[in-house]
Amino acid sequence: ICKESVETIGKTLRELEIIAVDDGSTDGSGAICGQWAEGDPRFRVLRQENRGPGGARNAGMDAAAGDVIFFFDSDDEAESGLVEKTLLRFRETGAQVVLYGCSHVMGKTAVPRPLTAPKPVFTGGEIQKELLPSLFTYGFGAGVSPWGKGYDLGFLRSHDLWFPEEQGLVCEDGLFMLALFSKVSCAAVLPD
Repeated sequence: ICKESVETIGKTLRELEIIAVDDGSTDGSGAICGQWAEGDPRFRVLRQENRGPGGARNAGMDAAAGDVIFFFDSDDEAESGLVEKTLLRFRETGAQVVLYGCSHVMGKTAVPRPLTAPKPVFTGGEIQKELLPSLFTYGFGAGVSPWGKGYDLGFLRSHDLWFPEEQGLVCEDGLFMLALFSKVSCAAVLPD
């Protein structure tokens, strides 16, 4: 996640913990994260040997102290208000997962990709029949990638939900989503 996103979120939300996982990077990004963390007690950098995307996400989940967790990849930016809007949606609905839209940025052009879900909240059997299949087909814009969602961290931990870490495993995020949405009883949507 870029420094501008960290600064933008920090302006609107003070109770924030940012964990950057340096998963054995060789491109200097670990040092950049270390610089960001200097003087900002909300920012922590975890360094580990390469365990792949699942291992990096698991390390972040294991270290997190908050109630809600987001996963951002190195090429993601968080729009101002994203965290606050997602937290409000959690409070309004009691959801264990909140899915939100995104914009794909190509150069200086941002193409909005709002979610077009047929309803704002999925519960019970709707999750297995409607929501989960649409994640694998991008039916209403959300996919199986961990970004684009906020997660109730206590729910993940209480159901022992972790990302697979096998080296060379393809679509570990899809396996995580299958396990997650087999346990979720309420998922909410933010179209933006």
